Amino acid sequence: MARVLVVQGDADTRHAFERYLRVDGHTADLAATGADGLRRGRDATADLVIADLCLSDIDGLSLCQCLALEGFDRPFVLTTATASISTTLALEAGRLGVAAYLEQPVSPEELLHVVRVHTGLKDSPSATVPTGDGGTHTRRALRLIEDRYHDPAFDIHVVASVCGVSREHLARVIAGSTGRTFTYFLYARRMREARRLLADTPLRIKEIYHQVGLRRASDFDHAFKRMWGVCPTTYRRMCIGSVLRSAPQTKSA
Repeated sequence: MARVLVVQGDADTRHAFERYLRVDGHTADLAATGADGLRRGRDATADLVIADLCLSDIDGLSLCQCLALEGFDRPFVLTTATASISTTLALEAGRLGVAAYLEQPVSPEELLHVVRVHTGLKDSPSATVPTGDGGTHTRRALRLIEDRYHDPAFDIHVVASVCGVSREHLARVIAGSTGRTFTYFLYARRMREARRLLADTPLRIKEIYHQVGLRRASDFDHAFKRMWGVCPTTYRRMCIGSVLRSAPQTKSA
């Protein structure tokens, strides 16, 4: 997993990034200013820096330049408040080797995808599973989760039966191969799909948690909030608000 230096002036953004990274197994070092980011970047333990373009003291591009001059050679990602940047800024960012831009607000998927791509990790957890019998069982478990996460009767006992091993043995080999539990992978897959359905469909909350294999609203609320930091209803309101803010405004007669 990666160690990420997060340099964001906004406290809510900073801690949201930390939460998303922690859920995916990464470690986050947090800095609120460019000066603090420069100080923390000097120890060269970060695998990636994600900095806001507009900080209170120096801009993110200047931070990138300062770290580069001091020998920091890890990927650098800038977050911006707008989709476009000036040609001059883009050229300078290219010269400094900025790896990517993320437009605020940044979704968990966007953030984690950039981290995985620019630190050499893969989006699929099975990509890093070692070979051997334990790795074979783990990869089969991950494939079954992908295929059957929507089934409320699906659990580790089902996978253990398919693999021809005990539940306890399967739990041990998954934890040993990935550092995570079967339950983590199952719920993470369910909550990723739930997030998509909340944002992209008009389905009711009850319909959504049934579609991702959960039977009770309380279980859904707890799992979704644990992964994404807000309850499903609040997340949907956030999505609706974002759409309304981005919609063209018409003048009244």
